[in-house]
Amino acid sequence: MCEKSLTKSIKFLLFFTSLILLSNGLKAQIQADFSSDTTSGCGSITVNFSNTSNVSGSAYNFEWDFGNGNSSILENPSATYSSAGSYGVRLIVSNTSGTERDTVLKTNYVTIFDPPNADFSFSPSGGCSPITVNFTNSSTAGDAPIISNRWVFADGSQPFFGNNASHTYQTAGDFRPSLEVIDQNGCRDFAVDDTVFVTASPIARVTTLNSRISCQSPYTVNFKSNSTGFNLTYDWDFGDGSSSTQENPSHTYNSLGRYDVSLIVSDPNCSDTLLLNEYVILENSTAYFKLPKDTLCVGEEFSPIDSSQGAAIYSWNFGDGTQRNGKNASHTYQDSGYFEITLNVSAGAACTDTYSDSVYVQKVTADFETDTTYTCQPGEVATLAYTGINGDFFEWWIGYPDTSLLYTGDSIFVNQLDTGIFSDTLYVKSTAGCRDTVIKNNNRQVQRLFTEFLANGKAYPTIKDTIGGCSPLEVEFTDKSFGPGIINYWRWSFNEDSSFVQNPTKNFVPDSLYSVTLEIENNLGCKASYQRMLISGFKQNPSFTFYPDSICVLDTLFIVDQSTDASRIDEYTFQLMGSQSNEQLSSIRTSDPSNIFFTDLNETGDFYLILGVVDNGCDTNTTSQNSFHVSGPVSDALADATIDCSDKRIVQFTGNIKEATRFYWDFGDGSPLDSVNENPLHNYPQKMVYRAILTTYNDTNNCAPYKDTIDLNLGSLPPIQIAPDSMEYCLDSKAEFFTADSAIYPFVYWIIDGDTVSTKKKFNTILDERGSFEFKLYAEDALGCPSIDVDTLFVSRPIPKISYEILEACLPMEVIFKDSSFSDTTISSWRWTFDNNDTSYQETDTVLYPNAGKQDISLRVENIFGCADSIFKEDYISTSNFDVNFSQSKVVICEGDSVLFRNMSSGNNIDFTWIFGEDTVESNDINIQHTFNLSDTFNIILIGENELGCKIVENKIEALVVGEKPSANFVADNTVSNCYPFDVNFTDLSSGNVTNWQWKFGDGNSSALQNPFNSYTSLGKFDVSLIVSNDAGCVDSTLKPQYIETNGPSADIQLNKDTACIHEPITFSIVNQQNVENFQWDFGDGTVSNNATASHSFKRTGTVYFTLSIFDSLQICQVVLLDSVHIFEISADFMVNEDTACQPHLAKFTPLSPGASQLNWDFGDGGTSLQNTPTYLYQSPGTFTAELMVNSPLGCKDTAEHEIVVYPKPIAQSHNDTTICFGDTIALWVNGGSSYHWNNEQYLSDDSSALTLAWPDTTTTFQIEVYNQFNCIDTAFIRIEVLPPPIEDPLNISDTSIIIGEYIDLDATAGEKLNYSWRPKEGLNCNNCPTPRAQPLINTTYIVNISDPFGCYNFNDTINIEVIEKYSLEVPNAFSPNGDGNNDIIYAKGWGLKKLIAFKIFNRYGELVFESNDFDKGWDGNYKGKPQNMETYVYTVEAETYSGKVLSRKGNISLLR
Repeated sequence: MCEKSLTKSIKFLLFFTSLILLSNGLKAQIQADFSSDTTSGCGSITVNFSNTSNVSGSAYNFEWDFGNGNSSILENPSATYSSAGSYGVRLIVSNTSGTERDTVLKTNYVTIFDPPNADFSFSPSGGCSPITVNFTNSSTAGDAPIISNRWVFADGSQPFFGNNASHTYQTAGDFRPSLEVIDQNGCRDFAVDDTVFVTASPIARVTTLNSRISCQSPYTVNFKSNSTGFNLTYDWDFGDGSSSTQENPSHTYNSLGRYDVSLIVSDPNCSDTLLLNEYVILENSTAYFKLPKDTLCVGEEFSPIDSSQGAAIYSWNFGDGTQRNGKNASHTYQDSGYFEITLNVSAGAACTDTYSDSVYVQKVTADFETDTTYTCQPGEVATLAYTGINGDFFEWWIGYPDTSLLYTGDSIFVNQLDTGIFSDTLYVKSTAGCRDTVIKNNNRQVQRLFTEFLANGKAYPTIKDTIGGCSPLEVEFTDKSFGPGIINYWRWSFNEDSSFVQNPTKNFVPDSLYSVTLEIENNLGCKASYQRMLISGFKQNPSFTFYPDSICVLDTLFIVDQSTDASRIDEYTFQLMGSQSNEQLSSIRTSDPSNIFFTDLNETGDFYLILGVVDNGCDTNTTSQNSFHVSGPVSDALADATIDCSDKRIVQFTGNIKEATRFYWDFGDGSPLDSVNENPLHNYPQKMVYRAILTTYNDTNNCAPYKDTIDLNLGSLPPIQIAPDSMEYCLDSKAEFFTADSAIYPFVYWIIDGDTVSTKKKFNTILDERGSFEFKLYAEDALGCPSIDVDTLFVSRPIPKISYEILEACLPMEVIFKDSSFSDTTISSWRWTFDNNDTSYQETDTVLYPNAGKQDISLRVENIFGCADSIFKEDYISTSNFDVNFSQSKVVICEGDSVLFRNMSSGNNIDFTWIFGEDTVESNDINIQHTFNLSDTFNIILIGENELGCKIVENKIEALVVGEKPSANFVADNTVSNCYPFDVNFTDLSSGNVTNWQWKFGDGNSSALQNPFNSYTSLGKFDVSLIVSNDAGCVDSTLKPQYIETNGPSADIQLNKDTACIHEPITFSIVNQQNVENFQWDFGDGTVSNNATASHSFKRTGTVYFTLSIFDSLQICQVVLLDSVHIFEISADFMVNEDTACQPHLAKFTPLSPGASQLNWDFGDGGTSLQNTPTYLYQSPGTFTAELMVNSPLGCKDTAEHEIVVYPKPIAQSHNDTTICFGDTIALWVNGGSSYHWNNEQYLSDDSSALTLAWPDTTTTFQIEVYNQFNCIDTAFIRIEVLPPPIEDPLNISDTSIIIGEYIDLDATAGEKLNYSWRPKEGLNCNNCPTPRAQPLINTTYIVNISDPFGCYNFNDTINIEVIEKYSLEVPNAFSPNGDGNNDIIYAKGWGLKKLIAFKIFNRYGELVFESNDFDKGWDGNYKGKPQNMETYVYTVEAETYSGKVLSRKGNISLLR
C-alpha cells in the first residue's frame, strides 16, 4: 500500500509540474496597438486614443508620444492638435517589472488640415431702400481648394451660393451679412463684416379730404399727403398742366374730364413716386332740394321743394323706410328724431347725383332735475335744469310757502331764503309749437343744521371766547349740535391731532395755543362747524395790600398789587365784597394793576377784597386778611323816588339813609325843610320842574356831608312822536328815525314787529327786508312815565325780471320782451334799453335783430313809491350766422379702426349731431373719434343747431372708405434643429389682399419679403411674428411663441476687457456653457488654447478678431463664436516754447501725444499740472527736468522728459529821482549788471556807461536796461524834473482905475510850482495866491513877489490902481417878468454903494408886495406865489455909500407882460 501511494503522489507531482511549465511556455508576448476616434481634422482638433493592445490594466505601463511634443502615461489618453500637419503616434506597453515591452509607431497617423480663411467686402455700405449691394469674396484657401461659398444677407432672404454676390435690400434696417466657406477637406470658416445701413425711403401716399368724383366744374379737390418719411418735400402733378410743392394742396379743375395725379416725395437722401391713373373724375348731374322747415311735429305733413338741375329721374328716400318717386313728393312722419332725406337724380347718362338733408321731427317733453333737493340752510342755491327733450321756451313756477315766482330759461338758480318744503312747476314750449308741463310736488326741502360744544360743561358763545384752565388741563368736550336728520359724523381737530368720537376727552400741553374745531355732518349731507381757541396756564401767586383801613363813602381806597411772576398774568380782577353779605359790591378788571383804587362807594359797613389773577385761563384767587370800614353818611334818594303818572304833583321820596345823625329834605318848591321824615310824601303845588335835595350829616366821625339831588319834571309833557312822518321806504335804503322830544324823554325804545332795534334817541338803519311792519316808539320820562307812538313801516322794491319769446329764430330775429318783475305794490314805469341803444317805456315790446351777435338788454322798473331796481343781462340774446364744416384725419381706414373728426364749424352755442352711417352721435367736442366696424363707403353728416333752433347740415358724400382687414398666418419648413446655424424657410399663408409683410424672427433679424429665409446662429427658442397690411392700410399680426428651436452647444465669451493696450494681457473666459463637451480658443495670431480661462496679449494694434469653437457631447454639432478686441498704443512727447530763458521764465508746454486722455505734468521744481497745454512760470534760476506722463482712456501709459535752464536775472540799482533848474547838468549812476543801455541819449554824455552826465531841458524819465553775463535784463528808471523859467512880466494888465466899491481880478500866474507874495494886504481877498481879487477904497500900488522852492528864480511885478469916488442910486422904471430871460427881474443898483438898506415896492392899494436889503435880490413880479397884475407900482429905496452917506429914491415902476 505504501509503495503504491508514493508512486501515485510522485506521478501527480510530476504531472502538475509539467502543467505549470507548459503554461509558462505557452503564455503570449506583449503586442502593443491603439486606435482613435478620429485621425484628421481642420485647424485644431482633440483626438481620443484607445489602447487596443493585447494587455490592459494597472499591471502594465503605457507610454504615449503624440508627435506634437506632448506625451502621456494614461492607458486611454486625449491629445489636442492645433497646428496643421501630419503627426506620427507611438505607444510603448511594458509590464511593471520591466521584463517585457512592445512598441507600436504609426507614422502620419493624425493629419491636421489648414482651414480656409473667410473674408469679404461690400459696396455701397448703405443707402435708401431699395438698395443693391455688391459683395466681393476675398477668402483664402488653406490646404485644399474652397468648394462652397454661402452668403446670408440677414434680411430674411434665401442664402446665396456663389463666389461673389449682389443683393437688393428692400426695407430699412441695420443688416450684418455673413459668408461661410468650405474646402474639399470639409474645413470651413465663417466671416461677419460691418453693418449695411439701409435708410427707409419715403413712401408716397395720397388721399383726398373731399370727394375726388364730381359732376361739376370748376371743382376743387383737397389733396392730403399721407406719405411717410422725415423732412419731406413734395412735387404734385394734377394732370391738367398744374403742379404744386405744398404738402396738402387744394386744386381747382375748371373742365370736366378724368385726370391722372402723381406725387413725388423726397427726403434729404431718398425719394418715391406715386402715379394715380384717372384719380380725379369730373362728370355731371346735380341733385338738390330745400325743406320748407327744418323742424316738424309728429304727424305734420310736408313736401320737399325740388331744385335739382339736369335731372329726369327722381328717387326719394325719407329715412324711415318710406320711398317715393317723382319730382314732387309729400310725407308725414309718425316717429320723432332725425331723418335723413335722400334724393337720387339721373339725367340718363353715366353720371348720377345724390343730395341729402336732414329734418328733425320733434316731440317735446317737460322734465327737469334738481341738483340739490335738500339744502342745509336758507340762502343755498339749488339748480333746476331742464332734462326733457326739444324744449326752447321755459316758464318755471317756483314754490314758496305763500306764493310762487316766475322764471325763464332752461336752467335756473333758486336761492331759497326760507325753510320749508317746496313744489316746482315747469312749462316747456318749442319753436315748432310743441309743449309739455310737469309738476314736481315736494321737490325741495330747506332745513338748517347747528353745531356748538361745551368744554368741561362750560359754553363759549362768541368766537372771541378762549377756553382756558390750569395745567395739566384735561377737557371733556360735549357736542351740543342739533338740527334735521341724524348726525352721523364728528371730527374734532386739535391743531395736528383729531378725534372722530362724539364727546372726546383731551389732555393739552401747557403754554400751547390750540385751535379746537368741531365739524359735523348728518345723513342728509349737511355740514356745520364750530371753532374756539384753547390755552392752559399755571396757578399763580396773587398778593396785594390796601390803605387806609377806614374811609368815608366819598374817600378813596388804594390797592397795591404784590403778585409774583407778573409776566405770566394776563388779567387781574379786584372784587369789593361786603363782610356781612359776602356779595360783590364793585369790581375792577384790568391787565395793568399799577393804579387801582375804589372811590365813591355809596355803601357803609365792613368790606374785604378778593384778587383773582388769570394765566391762560387758569384762575387763582386770594382774599385780604383784614377788612376795612366805610363810614357814612350816605343816601340814595334817586333810586326809589316814585310818582303817580295820573297826578304828577304827588311824589313819594325814599331816602335810603345810612349812618347819618341828621338829615334835611329840600323839596325845591319853597316849602320848609323836612328833617323828620326819612321817606316823605310830598305834594307839589304846580306841575312844573323842581330840584329836590337830600343832605345827610354824621356829627361823630368827621365825614363830609353827603348830598343827593333829584331833578323832577312834573309838567305835562308832549306825547312822543316818530319822525319823519313818511313811512314808505325802498329796500336796502338807509333810513334815519328820531324824535323831536328826546330832551324830555331820556329813555326811548324803537320796536319793529316786536323786536327792540335801538335805544338811541336817533338811529340809522339799513332796511334790508321787504314788507309792512309795525313801527313803535316807546319812551319814558325821568320819572318813568311812558309815552307811545305807533306807525306802519312799509319797505318795498320791485324785483326786475325779463322774459322773452322768440317769434323768428333765424336772422332777422324777432323777439317779444315782457316784464315779469315781482313787486309788492304797483309798478308805475318801465325803461328798456336794447343793445342797439334803442329804448322803450312799454311793459311789453317787440325788437327785430337784423345782425348776428350777442345782444345785451336792461330793464329798469319803478313802483308808485319811487322804489326802483334794474337788471342787466349781458349777451342775453344771441343771434348768429354760423357755419358747419368738419375735417377728418383719414379717408381710408380698416375695419375696427377709428377716425378723428375735427369740428371746424364757426359760431357759438351750437349743438352738433354726427351721423356715421347707421350711428348717430351728439357731441359738442371739437375732436370726436368714431370706430367703424364694417367695410363700406360712408357718407359723413354733421348737423349744427344753435340755441335758437337754427340748423345747418354738412353732408360729405363717400367721405370715408373702410377697407377689409387682412388675416395674418404663416408656416416654416423646419422648426427644430440639432445644431446651428439653422436655415429656415418661411411661407406666408395670410389672406386679405396683403401687399406688405413685416417679419421678426426673434433673433434680432427681420424681413419685408413675402416668403423669407432666416439663418439662426445661436441656441434657443425663438418667437416669430408677422405683421401684414394691404393697400387700404389695414393691418393684422400673428405671433408664434418659441416657434423655432435650435439645439447644440452654447456658450458665451466673457472678457475682462474688450479694449487693451498693446502687450497688455486680456483674460478670455467661456461662460454659460450648455451641452459643451470640449472647446478651443483661436486668437487669430497663430496662438490657440483649450483652457476655460485663458490669458493672451496682442502684439499689434487695431481691431483683432478671435474665435471660440465649441462641440457638443454627441460630436455632431460644432459652433464657432466670433468676437473681437481693440488694441491701443499711446506715446508720450511734448515741446516747450524755450528750453533756455532768463528768470522769471514763462514756459508754454504743448503735448505731442495723440490719443491721450489724461496728462500729468511735473515741471521739475515741485510744480505740477493736469491741464492739456499748461503755462508755467519758473520764478527761480536753475536747471529743471520737465516730465509728461500720459494715460490713454484704457490706462495705457508713457513718459517723456525735457531739460529746461533758467538763468538768474540782474538786480538794477540807480540814482534817485530829483529836480534841477532849467539849463543845469547832473551826474546820474546805475549798477547791478555787466553792461548798460540808457535811452534819451541826446541828453547824456554816455549812453552805455554806469555813470553819465545828463542835461535835459524838460522833465524827462531815463530808462536804463541792465544786462548780466547771461544777457538777462532788468530795468531801472530815473525821473529828472526840470523846473521851467517863469514868465518875467506876469501881470498882463496896465495900471488902471475903478469907481469906489468896484473890484478888479488880478492874475500874476508865471508858471508851475511857484510861490506868490502880495503887498499891501488891504483890499485883497488873498495875498499868497496868483489870482487875488482887489477892491481898494483908496489909490493903491500892489507889488507881487514870485519865487520857486528850489532857489532858481525870484523877481517882482507891480500894478497901480486909482480909486475914483462916485456915488449914485438907480431903479429902472419898467420890467417885463414874462420868463424870456430878458428884464424879468427889477433890481436897485448904483455906483459907490456899500449896503442896500431897504428896497420896497407897493401896489396901488398901498400893500407892500416886495422888500429886499440885498443888491442881488430883485422882484420877479410875484406876490405870495402869484403873478401880479400889469399896472404901475410905487417903490422906495435907501442905500449907504462907502463914504457913509445914505442915498434914497422913490418913484414908479411899470410891470409889463
